[in-house]
Amino acid sequence: MKNFYRIIIYSVFGAILLSLAATGYFLRAKYYEQMMDSILNNFHAPSLKTETQNLARQLEDKIKEAMNIAKIAVNNPAFQNIGTDCSKEQSEAVERIKIAIGDIADHSALINKEGIVVCSPFLEEMIGKNIGSTPYIQEGLLSKNSILSRIFTNVSGDKTILIITPVISQKGEIIGLLNSAIRVDALEKILTNNFKFTPSEYTTLIDDDGTVIYHPVYSFVMKNVFGDEIQEAIEYNKGTNNMFKKMLLAETGYDFYFFQEDKIAGYAPVRLTDGNRFSRFL
Repeated sequence: MKNFYRIIIYSVFGAILLSLAATGYFLRAKYYEQMMDSILNNFHAPSLKTETQNLARQLEDKIKEAMNIAKIAVNNPAFQNIGTDCSKEQSEAVERIKIAIGDIADHSALINKEGIVVCSPFLEEMIGKNIGSTPYIQEGLLSKNSILSRIFTNVSGDKTILIITPVISQKGEIIGLLNSAIRVDALEKILTNNFKFTPSEYTTLIDDDGTVIYHPVYSFVMKNVFGDEIQEAIEYNKGTNNMFKKMLLAETGYDFYFFQEDKIAGYAPVRLTDGNRFSRFL
């Protein structure tokens, strides 16, 4: 009988030891996993910030190059007499601008001071239309500086952003505008053709008013990050919204947050004219 109780006691004691050993192994494994995650995150996050800054600079350089081409082009003598009809010289000059801007260009057009489209060799259906009531055209006719429009859908259904460059007469007066459209899907190539740290990583670009210019979820494009559709999609996530706020404040950095899983986000402003455009890695 004593042997029976001895066996029972030894068995229970042995089970306790095995349980403690297993628990210790689990805790060590969990600690190791957390430690490795911490090491990877601390390595990944600064690199992500740097990569985001590099990507922002690429966008800056590409768009500023297009803006500079337009600024030089408006000095063409052919643009010193903008009436209601497009001359051959004006049409050829407008065509050359699109070619010079390159792969991000959608089309170029010449607008007179009344807001009427005079030359539009790539979108001929726009010729003769009065777009003077459009906010960005009104702004362009009052400013002697180049401006960028908000994202909009053109007559062909493409998402575009306009570079609006005033044509100044020899007397210093605004006599028209040169509109050079940038295709958003061309910017997408810059945003997606970059080194990725993880397969789940993606990029989004938002305007300085919170409007989404690019996002892999296409339905988010032209929606505001604080609007109902996007807020419902992200379940009003505090971490994500904090990131949006930092982006709109033109901050550069990275943050850890949780939305369905642990995430790291890097963000950096793309500075253009007197406003900003912002890119974000996730």
